[in-house]
Amino acid sequence: KQANKELKHNLKNIKKFSMLHGMAATWVESHMSCDKSVRKRSDVFVYNMSNLEKNGYKKCYGILEKNIIHAGIPRHDNDWIEFICSQENSDTKKEFKSFVLIIGRAASAYNPPERKKKALEDIYNIVCTKFKLKLIVKMHPKESPDGIDGQIYRDALGSDNYGKDWMYSDRHPLLLGKGAIFAISFYSGVVLDMLSLNKISIEYLNLDGLKDYDNKNSLRDNNEKPVFQFRYTNLVLGVSSELELKRHVCSILSQNSLTLLALRLKYEEYFKVFNGSSKMVADSIINTIDANF
Repeated sequence: KQANKELKHNLKNIKKFSMLHGMAATWVESHMSCDKSVRKRSDVFVYNMSNLEKNGYKKCYGILEKNIIHAGIPRHDNDWIEFICSQENSDTKKEFKSFVLIIGRAASAYNPPERKKKALEDIYNIVCTKFKLKLIVKMHPKESPDGIDGQIYRDALGSDNYGKDWMYSDRHPLLLGKGAIFAISFYSGVVLDMLSLNKISIEYLNLDGLKDYDNKNSLRDNNEKPVFQFRYTNLVLGVSSELELKRHVCSILSQNSLTLLALRLKYEEYFKVFNGSSKMVADSIINTIDANF
């Protein structure tokens, strides 16, 4: 950011430690596939989630290879997951015992309100009406039950059905994921949290005809449909219609282990997740700082 120019100049000789906010398959994103290499810098240490990110960090951000340390996904350490799961509270008694988790995402340019509503109507028709399952919605921090997204949920899922077929929950996604049959997202890195728990996610997102996302630069699936990173890298089951949703839900319910296997193998191949990642990162930072004194 240009506003940080003076600060960056004064801190140019200070060692900096970087870890990506959130979770992503960054290696297929445009910011990791620049045309020209940038100037090398030795002051930044990157803890990467996947070794597939190395070339992008080196070419597009000038990070030295020796300063790129593989960390996997620290939030998937067993001790962290166990800690989160120990935080259960009495509110869970009010929730459905068996459910499908909806990973919320605010309506946006790539998921306009009318498309989000259509997706939720399809989800209700397949999950609740056809298969007689319940839905729990974990809202995104940018969604509000009193705003436009709350209105979309009420219109699509039915206000009168609240507490019967669907409900909101404020619990941590890892807690909800443990109890879910499977998850449905509109595009979210939380699908990787689900894979860490051996839970399948379906991504319902229709980008067809949206010029900012359906163009010559778009990532595309095997059917040439425009998609985002998680569908492109086969970390989710991608759908853009009710028919596709029905097919994948049938697959999950009839052959869950086989359906999960392909997604889980991709997760392990890409991220090489390992326990103790958080401690490794902390120790690495401390050791690097200590070496300067």
